[in-house]
Amino acid sequence: MCSAPFMDQLRIRTRLSDFVSCSGVKLLRRRRESVGLCPVHHERTPSFTVADGKRFFHCFGCGAHGDVFAFLMRNIDFRTAVAKIAGGIGAEIDGGSRVGAVSNKNQLGDREARSRELAWRL
Repeated sequence: MCSAPFMDQLRIRTRLSDFVSCSGVKLLRRRRESVGLCPVHHERTPSFTVADGKRFFHCFGCGAHGDVFAFLMRNIDFRTAVAKIAGGIGAEIDGGSRVGAVSNKNQLGDREARSRELAWRL
């Protein structure tokens, strides 16, 4: 079972748009948010919105909504999603079989290098 502070720390340190764009969704920046075609349903005009500042995504077409965990858990289980998020931000999970505190392995590099690393992991 994951603790609430651990989950909050992962949400705060993660850019949702990096995970969404690495999963094959082409996002275009529109003011404070990014928009693109929804990966949940087929559409011709963009209705899928990613708000990095608010840390959630929303599709106005099908109603899909959630945070980085909900986005990743469409295709994988919870433990794998936590491991991908922690690995994507350069953190490692301590605590053996239980998910414990996050310790920072290295400082986050530039956005391009981080996006390439996320693409490889997804």
